[in-house]
Amino acid sequence: MPKFVYWFDQLDRSDGSRFGEKAALLADLKKSGISINEGFVLSPKAYFEFLESGHLREKINKLLGSVVKSDKTVKEESLRLVRDAINSKPLPRQVVEEIQKNVRKLATEKTNDLELTYSFGPEESVRTASKLTQSVVSNKKTLIDFLRKLWGNYLETGFLENDQLETLNLCGRGVAIIFNQSIQPESSGMVYTKDPSLTEKSRLLVAAKWGLVGPKQGEHQYFDNYEVDKINLEIIFKNIFSQQSQLVQIEGKLKNVPVAKSFASIQKLSDKNILELARIGKQLESRFGFPQEISWFISRDRIFVSDTRQFHLAADLQTQTQGRIGEGLKLLIKGSPAFPGIATGIPRIIKNQKDLSKLKNGDILITDAINKEFPRIKKPAAIVTNGSGSYSQASLISKKLGIPYVIGIENITDFFNNFHYAITVNGATGQIFSGGLSPSQKSSISYHVAQKRRSDNPGPSAQTATKIFVTIGERDLASELAGKEVDGIGMLKSEIIFSEIGIHPKKFISDKKQKVFIDKLASFISTFTAAFDPRPVIYKSSDLRSDEYRNLKWGEKYESFEPNPLLGTRGGSRYVINPEEFELELEAIKTVRNKFGHKNLWLMLPFVRTVSEMEKIRKIISSSGLHKSDTFKTILLANIPANVLLVEKYLQTGIDGVAVSLDDLITFTLGVDRTNSDITKKFNELDPAVVLSLEKVIRACSQKNLYSSVIGQAPSLYPELAEKLIEWGISSVSVSALSVERTKKIVSEAEKKFLSSKSHS
Repeated sequence: MPKFVYWFDQLDRSDGSRFGEKAALLADLKKSGISINEGFVLSPKAYFEFLESGHLREKINKLLGSVVKSDKTVKEESLRLVRDAINSKPLPRQVVEEIQKNVRKLATEKTNDLELTYSFGPEESVRTASKLTQSVVSNKKTLIDFLRKLWGNYLETGFLENDQLETLNLCGRGVAIIFNQSIQPESSGMVYTKDPSLTEKSRLLVAAKWGLVGPKQGEHQYFDNYEVDKINLEIIFKNIFSQQSQLVQIEGKLKNVPVAKSFASIQKLSDKNILELARIGKQLESRFGFPQEISWFISRDRIFVSDTRQFHLAADLQTQTQGRIGEGLKLLIKGSPAFPGIATGIPRIIKNQKDLSKLKNGDILITDAINKEFPRIKKPAAIVTNGSGSYSQASLISKKLGIPYVIGIENITDFFNNFHYAITVNGATGQIFSGGLSPSQKSSISYHVAQKRRSDNPGPSAQTATKIFVTIGERDLASELAGKEVDGIGMLKSEIIFSEIGIHPKKFISDKKQKVFIDKLASFISTFTAAFDPRPVIYKSSDLRSDEYRNLKWGEKYESFEPNPLLGTRGGSRYVINPEEFELELEAIKTVRNKFGHKNLWLMLPFVRTVSEMEKIRKIISSSGLHKSDTFKTILLANIPANVLLVEKYLQTGIDGVAVSLDDLITFTLGVDRTNSDITKKFNELDPAVVLSLEKVIRACSQKNLYSSVIGQAPSLYPELAEKLIEWGISSVSVSALSVERTKKIVSEAEKKFLSSKSHS
C-alpha cells in the first residue's frame, strides 16, 4: 500500500526536491534540536493518485494545453471545466483515511487549529493555503472538498502564472501539502544574525512584538530591538517600541486587536529569551554558513522557529556603491530594490513567450510580470518589472541567477519602449540610470563589492591542499555552483535525478525504451559535468530504497513490500540482483563521457555490503566497457561498519578510493534512528567510535595513495575534526553549497596548523 504522509521526523534536507524546500527546512530544524510547529507533509503521490484514479491527467492537459491565454473568455471557460472535472471525482479512500489518521495524531488539547501550506516542489513557490480548525479536516466530506479546492487552485494558479509549455507539466510536477499545528503566539519577530544597521559585525539583532508578524510588518523599526554581542552572548542595547495593537488569529482569521495599556510600552521578551534566540541565531548561521534572517514566535514561554533564510540586505551593496554609480549618469527612474548588484546593458522588452527570441545574454530584461521561463532561456544582466511584481518571487529568481532585480515601476514597458541605448541598473537602491559605467567606475564598484563579500564571508581565496567539493543534486543550481571556488562535485545525488525522471526504470525496460531512460539520465548528468568541466563530478549510482522506488510512477508494479526498506534491497545488492537497471546507469555514464566528451565524470558505489558483492559489481562495470583510467575513478561510498572493518580488502578489489557517508555511518555505528526525536541527540559526529572509523578508512586510503573523502557537514562545524582529517591524510571533503566558504576557512586553518606542527617536530 503506498505511503502518502511523511512526518518531519521522516524527512531531511535532501528531500526538498520531492516535498519542497519549506518542508525540508522544517525537518532540518527539528533534527538540529530546534522547536518547530509540529506537522507532516502530504506527498505529491496523493495528488498523482487522485489524477490517476479519476482519469484526470489527460483531460486537464487537453483543456489547458490548447488555450490561447490572450483569449480571456476561452481561458475562463477552460478553467471552469477543469474545476468541474476535479470536483466531480472522488478522492482515493486510502488518501483520505491516512490524512485523517495523522490529523488526529497531530491535534492536541492545546491546539485544535491547523495551518496548511502547499509547495510547488524544488523551486519552492510556497503559498499559505488556509488556517482551519482540526474538526474541518477530520470531517471526511469537508476534507475532500478542501483538497479538491487546493489542488484546483494549484492548477489554476500555475496556469495563470506560466506559459503554455510549463502548463503542460503541471500534472507531472505535483504539489506537496504541509499540515502544521497553528499556534497562537504571545510574541513573535525576527533574528538578524548580521546587524541590519551594519555598525557592528560582532552583533546580532533580535526584533520582537506582541502577537503575530503580519505580511506587511516586517520592518524591524516597528519592533522592540535588542542588540546582542554574538561572541559573549550579552545584551548590548534595547530599544522598546510602544505597540498599540497586535495581530491575533481568531477562528482561522487574522484580526487586529488593541494591546492592553499595561503591556504596550514594556519589553516584549524576557532577557532569558533574548539570549536564547541569539544562541539559536548563532547555531543556524553556523549550520548554513551565511548570515540568517530567522522568523520565530513564543507560545507558553517556548521558542519556535518557523523559517530561516539567507540574509540579503540591499544596504550591503548600497553602502559601498552609492555616490559612485551616479557620477556622470542621469537618473531615469526609480523602483524598489529586490536583489542587490550593478549591471549595464541594453533594455529588452519581453511581453510574452514569443518575444524570448529577442533576449540576448547581457540584456536588461524589462517585463510587466516575470515568467519563470524567461531566465531559463537566456541569462539577462538584470531584471526590471512593473508594480505588480511579487517581491518573494523576485527574490527567489534573482537569488538563483545572482543578478540585480528591481520591481515596482508602473508602466515599465511603456517607459522603455523604443529605448535603444544602454542603461545601468542598481539593484541595491532600485535606481536606473541612462548610459553605462566608465571602466574606472566598474573597477571601483567591483573592488568594493568584492571587498564587501570577502568581509561577509571570510576565508582564504587561495586553494587548499585538501579538495573542497560540493554535494548537490538540483539541476538548476549547477551553473551557479560551478561559478564558486569549489574543486568539483563530491557527490551528485542520483535519488534527486531519479525523482525528477519520475518513472520506474523497469517500466522503460519493459517497454523496450531503455534508450529513452539512458538519454534522460545522461542529459541530467551532463548538466553538471559540462558546468564543472574539467573539475571532477562524482555520480552516486542509484541508492533508492524499495519504498522510494514504489513512489515512482509504475513503482507499485515492480516493487515488492519490504518491512524495513532501510536495510532492504538497495545500492550494491540491487545491482547484483537486478543488473539490467544498473547497466542503464553505466550506459548513461558512457554517453556523458564518450558522446558528450565530459571525461570529468567518476562513479560512486553506495551501500555495498560485502567484498564479494563489490567484486561482482566491478565485473559488471568492466563488462559495460567502463575501465579504470586517469580520468575515470570508481569510489566506494562507505555507509556501514562492514565497509570500515574490511576497508583494506575492499581496496584490493581495484577501486580507486573510499568516501564516507558520515550520516549513514553514524546511524549504523551508533544504532540511532534519526526519525525518533527521543534519541536524535545520540547522533554525534564526534563519538569516539565514529572518529575511529574515519581514521581507519582515511589512513588505509592514504597508505595506498588512493582517494578518500568525508561527505557531510561535520568538517564545516567542528574545526577539531577537520584537523584530524588533515592529519590522517584525507583527499577531500564534500559539504553543502552554503557551507563551502566556511569549510574552506576551517580546512585552511587546519592545514596551516598541521604544517606548523610538522615543522616543529
